[in-house]
Amino acid sequence: MKSQTHFVQSSAPSANKRPLVCFIPGGPGLSASSLRSMDVLSRTFDLVYIDPPGTGGSAAEDPTFGGVVASIRDSLRTFGRPILLCGHSFGGLYSVILACDPQLDVVGLTLIATPLTQTAYKAATTGYNRGRSEALKNAEERYDQAKTDENYAEMLAAYGPMYFSAKNVSEGSEVLKKDQVSAKSFENILPVLSRNSENIDFVSRVKSLVFPKLFIAGGDEIIFTPTSLADNAMNADCRFEVVHQASHFVTFDQPEAVAGLIESVFSTEKK
Repeated sequence: MKSQTHFVQSSAPSANKRPLVCFIPGGPGLSASSLRSMDVLSRTFDLVYIDPPGTGGSAAEDPTFGGVVASIRDSLRTFGRPILLCGHSFGGLYSVILACDPQLDVVGLTLIATPLTQTAYKAATTGYNRGRSEALKNAEERYDQAKTDENYAEMLAAYGPMYFSAKNVSEGSEVLKKDQVSAKSFENILPVLSRNSENIDFVSRVKSLVFPKLFIAGGDEIIFTPTSLADNAMNADCRFEVVHQASHFVTFDQPEAVAGLIESVFSTEKK
């Protein structure tokens, strides 16, 4: 069975051909369901949410980093219009590769809580160790014993206190628990993404892009903290913005603030 990317368009395409904003989730192995709070951006852009192969009910035999990128690329090419890529967390790494692809008409890039270097990964270990709860330890043990999609979703939900602001932990964790995730993607791709932060110079690739670039971090994040991501953004020549009262899923915690930043950088409509 060929790997397939599933996408959801939040509304019918506008008649005036507004820029198409494409949201790509992380994990790896998450669908885009946790990003749907960004529907608020439909007031300014046409939106598409990408479910990488194996997630959101889409098909994938054995997901790989290159295979996922190729599948997303094939889907994006079908739109035949300028694209603004928005990648969350590890989805930002897919977005960087796609943004550099000459087959696509990418006109802007937003990275949200995306680690571009090994330094950012190493700093994340400190936050993870500090925030790792007994509930998370138990969920990790269950996942190690049986690496099923259900156990992967349960493990992601157990990260809730590190992923969402305090007021949104319960609701956000429930979204992750119900997500149509791909444990195979997590197992196959996470090691590759980690290695690629050494083998692929993501910072230089982003720096080489000549269109507008925005980097957003959650002010309360304890894994990929604003401090650990600021150098990534600066060295990649991105506009760097910290959204307060928000954690890793800054789009869930503060969708209006994120939407406002994206509009301020990329909207061409008269204000």
